[in-house]
Amino acid sequence: MLSKKELRTKILEERNQLTSIQVVLAQTEVIKKIKEDPNFIKSTYIGLYNPIKNEMDLNEITRKFPDKIFSYPTVEGDDLVFYTPIEESHYKKSNFGVIEVVKGENVTNQLEYVIVPAVSMNLKNYRLGYGKGYFDRFFQKNKEIIKVGVCYRFAVTDFENEKHDIPLDYYFTE
Repeated sequence: MLSKKELRTKILEERNQLTSIQVVLAQTEVIKKIKEDPNFIKSTYIGLYNPIKNEMDLNEITRKFPDKIFSYPTVEGDDLVFYTPIEESHYKKSNFGVIEVVKGENVTNQLEYVIVPAVSMNLKNYRLGYGKGYFDRFFQKNKEIIKVGVCYRFAVTDFENEKHDIPLDYYFTE
């Protein structure tokens, strides 16, 4: 079995080989599943993400559900804080290359449903991310939030989770 680091490298290499058409087809399927998810439907405060490294871009969903309040994670120290943008111009690129909200309304304590990108998922709903542990620490402190991962079908693999890893409630693939 590959180490998490080796698996991360292997999957990211495969993901970077996907064509833009493959990415769009996958994200269209995942968006369809999210829109039908009863937990998404009943939630008002939704945590989303801005994609990097060929992650699926799910931001189309914000236009289809104007009644929901979407927010995005920003790294502050070792923690994630979710902000709802006030104006489009209030963004910056983080050290990790992620577009973050600089000024916005902090809705971290109101979140009901958070969609998390994953490099890989295993069949026990554990997520393999980029290895910094931001989402694990966030979910450890916010246990009541519905945690939903998204990844490509080819990235569902068998890896061992570690003691500090937090399982998601479920995940979607194309």
